[in-house]
Amino acid sequence: MQKAAEKGFAPAQYGLASAYHFGHGIPQNDNEAVKWCRKAAEQTYPSAQYGLGLAYYKGRGVIKDAAETARWWQKAADQGNWKAQRALGIAYQYGQGVAKNYVIADMWYNLDVKHSSDLRDALEKLMTKEQIKEAKSKSLDWHISRPPTGT
Repeated sequence: MQKAAEKGFAPAQYGLASAYHFGHGIPQNDNEAVKWCRKAAEQTYPSAQYGLGLAYYKGRGVIKDAAETARWWQKAADQGNWKAQRALGIAYQYGQGVAKNYVIADMWYNLDVKHSSDLRDALEKLMTKEQIKEAKSKSLDWHISRPPTGT
């Protein structure tokens, strides 16, 4: 995996980042985990983009930064990564690293309804019918404009 990562193969870079993060087969090292995760994320590898956002969220290997968290989660969510879509929904619902926006939060929850229906249902109790309709419209527009990726 190390050789493939060094040659720029994003899945191997992300795998190496995960190995460093969890200490699987090598000593645990957050700085190395972030280094390799960033390399894969910069190649638009969605799981790495989500992971790098998580590193910024937790402050592991980087300084905690809500705006950077949201920026990386946005990149992954735009590619269909369900974990990032759910996380970004939460970020918009509570204004963490982004401006608080129930419509956008609900849109992301709708896009990840398989994993986020509980969050969506709770949020929609706080929204007007017009806001819910707008969020559903934005979700539909998102689906129409992007091919499914399944990440």
